[in-house]
Amino acid sequence: MLQYLCILNGRGELLLLKHYRGAVPVKVTETFFEHLHTGSGAPRFEKDGNVYQYVKKGDLYFACSVEKDVSPFLITEFLQRLFYLCKDFCGDVSEGALLKNFVLIHEMLDEVVDGGIIQQTATEKIRPFIYSEPAPIYKDCVAQTGLFGVERRIAPGSAANKPVIPSQADLELRRNEVFIDVVEKMTALFGSDGNVLRSEVSGQIQLKSFLAGSCVIQMALSDNIVIGNDRHAPGYGSTTLEGCKFHDCVKKADAGNNYLINPPQGEFSVLTYQIGGEVGHTLPFRLQTVVEDYDVSRDMEVILKLRCDIPARTKAVNISLTIPVPKETSGMSHQLGLSGQTAEFQPKEKQILWKVNSMMGETSHIAQFKLFLTTRTKAQRMEIGPAVLTFEVSNYVPSQLRVAQVLVLNGSHSFTPYRWVRYVTLSDSYTFRV
Repeated sequence: MLQYLCILNGRGELLLLKHYRGAVPVKVTETFFEHLHTGSGAPRFEKDGNVYQYVKKGDLYFACSVEKDVSPFLITEFLQRLFYLCKDFCGDVSEGALLKNFVLIHEMLDEVVDGGIIQQTATEKIRPFIYSEPAPIYKDCVAQTGLFGVERRIAPGSAANKPVIPSQADLELRRNEVFIDVVEKMTALFGSDGNVLRSEVSGQIQLKSFLAGSCVIQMALSDNIVIGNDRHAPGYGSTTLEGCKFHDCVKKADAGNNYLINPPQGEFSVLTYQIGGEVGHTLPFRLQTVVEDYDVSRDMEVILKLRCDIPARTKAVNISLTIPVPKETSGMSHQLGLSGQTAEFQPKEKQILWKVNSMMGETSHIAQFKLFLTTRTKAQRMEIGPAVLTFEVSNYVPSQLRVAQVLVLNGSHSFTPYRWVRYVTLSDSYTFRV
């Protein structure tokens, strides 16, 4: 099935190579990166009689060569599982973490693949056969003083990057911790008049536990959430989650939005859901566009006003907006407002890229772009747009879902663990017609 398996970094350097069957091409890295930079970038391609397939995770490429009759969906799922196995056993999936845990990765792959045949990809099944101690890379939690001297403990984004096999140092300082991520991806389409034509949310609840012994987690969701067709759910002001799919280890409790979780080892999705149709909440961003033509010259001016409608104390980061411009555009001048913004004209793609480092809720930014055209036609106005926005919002999700309570049931008693809950909203397809 698998001929060879490799992991490459973003510079094309080979970090790991496992050979199973057949002859390995001499130029493994050149084959992949030649396809990435000169080809279509498809995740599966064929060259010189060999079939290649890869997935990109961050700055790393998980790639392999397979036989022609192997299902591409099977290989994609395997490479995805391989990424999460590396995350479970190393704690962090980065170039430095993989190099530090080089022996552990090879030991893990010996249990996952045998002679090119995929054997097992479940973390709990592989862990008993791993004897190497991981070298994790993560930061400790920090404390901040809030209002009236009340102390809040905040975990950095890398706090959950711990391996499922604790090191000797971790065993001495081990605490009962539960990390929960509520991640929702936004899909929205706006008309040229600013009206919402389509809006959807795709979300999931990710959980990673570091509990001593065999424990059961009781998790309660906020009362404003309706799971599927719940007859006893609240009506006005509630949000209905459609297409809900729970993990096999999750069971419904007696009443309300309470669930019992027997967590497996590693990170897993407690719940995946959809919110379709007209999403009953305020969309994170709105865009107003004005295009002005000059009769006395060949130039055009595009004015963009981006408004952030999330709560005032919430911040959006990594905001990027791209808008196509006429093919006859030869250059651009721009005028931006506050600092922390950049804009550039990309002549190859014939588009404007506007980046904003961060925006607080209930604020707006205005940018003016003057396009220099070589020739003028009446159809050039139709070539502007649509604008595509990408962003990330922390501590906010459109569904208003909240994890109300997390308890650990251990025998006849229960206790509250160190719980770290993170709410993140990402853009999936956020488009504005101009």
